[in-house]
Amino acid sequence: MSGSESAGRPSERTQSVSGRKLEELFETYLKSAVTMEYPANWRCHAYCNSCRDDLYAFAGSLLEGSTVAVEDAHGLLSKRELNELEKKCAGFFLSAIYNKSGVKDIVYDLEAKVPNLAYKLLQDKAFINKGNGYDYSGTQAAGIIINYVENKDLTSITAGFAGSGPVVTYGSRAYSDYEDDDGETIETVPLKVSFTKELVICGIHGDPIIDNNVFINPNRNRYARNIILKEEIDGILELRGYVDALKATFEQGRRDYRIVLDVLRGLGAQPQERIKQDITDILRRADYHAKTA
Repeated sequence: MSGSESAGRPSERTQSVSGRKLEELFETYLKSAVTMEYPANWRCHAYCNSCRDDLYAFAGSLLEGSTVAVEDAHGLLSKRELNELEKKCAGFFLSAIYNKSGVKDIVYDLEAKVPNLAYKLLQDKAFINKGNGYDYSGTQAAGIIINYVENKDLTSITAGFAGSGPVVTYGSRAYSDYEDDDGETIETVPLKVSFTKELVICGIHGDPIIDNNVFINPNRNRYARNIILKEEIDGILELRGYVDALKATFEQGRRDYRIVLDVLRGLGAQPQERIKQDITDILRRADYHAKTA
């Protein structure tokens, strides 16, 4: 069984691990993880501490055949003070537990500033960062990432880096894209919803974007933008209503993350495609012909 498989869904033969046994596994993991060098074939475009398949696989191998309650996993962080290097490694251990757990919606509400949580989060799960989950949450995640944490030192944090699931943030702006070897920006998150002064909803390559200034048609490509200005949105009553309703619903998520989950899951496995299709249908009904910029 590979490391990623062992850190996946629980099987019928798993047994619950907690208490002293779990602490021992965690200490065994940390002792080795802090000394593990990057694999010989390791390659990461950015954020080297966040792309550690080797640490995730190692954690999965230690936990193979076991399940751990999410509460017990979080309890490990209060047993003793972790140094900075241990903190960077600890997230991958907890991530393996998250994916093996039967819990679908994982809420992190601790003060401990642990990065690299919800690594490779499975598609049917959600990670809600309401504490100090801090940077690099949801790297390579297929599940939903909802971030409330504020980084007082920076205007953004890395969340959903190289991920394939939706990212919604009510805290510091989520930075998830990177540059390849040719300096080209690579965006992998299919739907990002962020709140700063205004709500912004966007997808890969800014497709679609909805904010108070401009709407970018989902039919745009990377070289020719089909743009609808705010005043044009106001002229299409159905579109104005759709945009306002979408904003209002996500705004409610500031108070209750469950509203966000209900919305995203209600839109289907690919919420960005549903939003794009809704908008396309509205534009077709309005016989709208976008301007090209």
